[in-house]
Amino acid sequence: MLNQIEELLSARDYKAAMQLSENLRSLALKGLHYFQTYDLLMLMAMITLGYISWMVFLVLHVLQAYTLLPGDIFRKEEAVRQKSNTGKAQLCGCLFMAVVSVLLFLERSPPLYHAYFAMTIFLWTQILNEYKFIKALWRYLRGRESDYVIKLLALGLVSVIILELLVHSFTERKLYTWCFLIVGAIASIYLYKSIPWRSGIPVFVCLTCWFLSLFTLMPAEIPDNNKLVNASGVMVIVIGLTGKWLDLKAGVNRFWFGICNHEKRQPKFPMLFQLQALLVGLSSVMVFLSTSHRTVKQELHTIHQLMNWFIAGMLL
Repeated sequence: MLNQIEELLSARDYKAAMQLSENLRSLALKGLHYFQTYDLLMLMAMITLGYISWMVFLVLHVLQAYTLLPGDIFRKEEAVRQKSNTGKAQLCGCLFMAVVSVLLFLERSPPLYHAYFAMTIFLWTQILNEYKFIKALWRYLRGRESDYVIKLLALGLVSVIILELLVHSFTERKLYTWCFLIVGAIASIYLYKSIPWRSGIPVFVCLTCWFLSLFTLMPAEIPDNNKLVNASGVMVIVIGLTGKWLDLKAGVNRFWFGICNHEKRQPKFPMLFQLQALLVGLSSVMVFLSTSHRTVKQELHTIHQLMNWFIAGMLL
């Protein structure tokens, strides 16, 4: 068709060339549409099921590993039955994946299709392994009062809102500013009411959150600023020294230990804090020296390079 269009242009038959060009454009758009929507329904369904299965699997993992629910809703005999049913679910999952792989192979599907199906089937197989736990969890929730379910749904809604804020924060960094301002106010009020002794912790938490709220108002990319780096290093050291001093002065105050989840034990490395403070100070100095040499287009000395690698290795 391109050759025909060229011939028509050479013959100055512009009307026929234009008509043939429009036909070629229409065919190209149809081909592009076919290419973009090829197996669209199947792939979108499989990928969507994969994401849903991943979310369900994570929820089940959190409930089983980080909550007391398994001990509350599971009996020993049910746990034994669940282990016996695990092999059946895995066997069914393997057989289903084998059938799907054969069908995809016969259709000459690309390897990525096999990966999509394999991951989705694997995750749903893992979910089916927890069938007894899901069933027991459902009975446990049905037996609870309505206030408990409402509270659980409210917590889930708050979690979803927080996740959505995290997603939108990739493009709108100012959302973190509002989050820190709100958290600073709520946390300080909560701590003020929950700590039955006078302290500066609620004020400290509020000021810290409000101070952090300014960070996301700054531009994402800022030029070299040695003063800012050095000031940050000094602040880290000062905050560390303050925390160390409070830790030493806490004594046997049970409220302070409760807040910090403190366990009074001898550290394995007594000089670890001093070493960390020294490394922070050295890293601030080396940033200043390296930036100064780069600014005047001078090569960094070997001793500076060795110091940078040494500090990086020690921090890791």
